[in-house]
Amino acid sequence: MQKLMLLLAVACALIAGCAVGPAGSRVSLEIRLATDEPTAGFRPAHVAGTRHQVYLSPVVELTEAGIKEAVVVRTRRGPAVGLELGWSAARHLASVTKKHVGDQSATWYLAFIVDGSIVSAALIKGKTGRRMIVAGDFSEKEAQELAAALSGRPPPRVMTPIRPRAEPRR
Repeated sequence: MQKLMLLLAVACALIAGCAVGPAGSRVSLEIRLATDEPTAGFRPAHVAGTRHQVYLSPVVELTEAGIKEAVVVRTRRGPAVGLELGWSAARHLASVTKKHVGDQSATWYLAFIVDGSIVSAALIKGKTGRRMIVAGDFSEKEAQELAAALSGRPPPRVMTPIRPRAEPRR
């Protein structure tokens, strides 16, 4: 199965569907097509930390409902979120990405939108599989909270290490 590396991006988007997040908050995920070229019906959005502008599709290709599991993974760039999609969601996303492989008219991306902001925009290089990695500028805590929220489970509790008491000198 192919893994898709994703880069960080930010922009506004419509919210569709929700998963339970940290402390009872709601988290939504949408995956949409995006391109570098102005396209009818697509709206401009900016990639966080860069001057890169993309044009975001109005069509939501996938929501968090299509995610079977989300876990924290370690990459060379730091913490990331590994996603495993359900079979029907994976088939749909594979058909969407397959249509844009080798398209010479524009550069195509998958935009990952969490709570209305694009957190990643991935260059489409091939047909996606059931598993992919959302890599960006996440802290360990952010990656854990996002993975937990997308999996519908509470965020991990942070444990403070207990130091052994020093024995009194005799």
